[in-house]
Amino acid sequence: MKRYTKQAVCEAYKKTVNFNETVSMTGCPPYVAYLWLKKEKLLSVSDGMKLGTLGGERGASAEREFMKLVPDAMYANGVIQGNCPSFDFDVYGILVDVKYSSLNADGLYLFRASKNKALQPDFYAVFCVDPGHKELSAGYRLFLIPAAFVTALSGRINLKTEGSQYWQYEVRPEKLASIFSELND
Repeated sequence: MKRYTKQAVCEAYKKTVNFNETVSMTGCPPYVAYLWLKKEKLLSVSDGMKLGTLGGERGASAEREFMKLVPDAMYANGVIQGNCPSFDFDVYGILVDVKYSSLNADGLYLFRASKNKALQPDFYAVFCVDPGHKELSAGYRLFLIPAAFVTALSGRINLKTEGSQYWQYEVRPEKLASIFSELND
C-alpha cells in the first residue's frame, strides 16, 4: 500500500517549493509527483530549470532577466498561478509573455506563440541571444513585439539577422522599465 497521497505531495511541495525534496519527503515516485503537481499547476520555474528541457532552462533564464530589467513586473507564475499559461508578467496592467531564441541553422531567430490562449498577452518580450552563443550571459538583443502581430501570423515569428521587419521593435534592455512606465501613462 502506498504511503503518499496527492494532497500530501501537494502540501509538501507548497512548503518546500522543491520537486526533488518533495519526492524525497513523501516517498512518491517522481513521475507520479510530476503529474500531480503539473495538474495542480504548482511546479515552479526553478524546478523547470533543474528538471526540464534545455529549452525550458533557457526560457526560465529569459524570465529571470526580464525580472531584473523590470523590477516592478508582477511575476504571473509566482503570484497569479503556477505556470500561468497565458502570460509571464503583468507590468502596470500590460501583459507580457517572455520568449528566448538563439540563432538556428538557417540563420533565423524563431519563436512560437499559441493563438489559443484564454487570455492573450499584449506583448512578447523576445530575448535573442548573440550569434554563436546559447546563453543570455553572452549577450542578447531584446524585442518588444505586439502580440496581435504574432498571432495574426499563425503564432510563429522568424527574425532574420538582416532586413527583418521586426527589427523596428528592438529595445535597449536598460530602457525596458522606462518603456513600460511610459506605456502606463
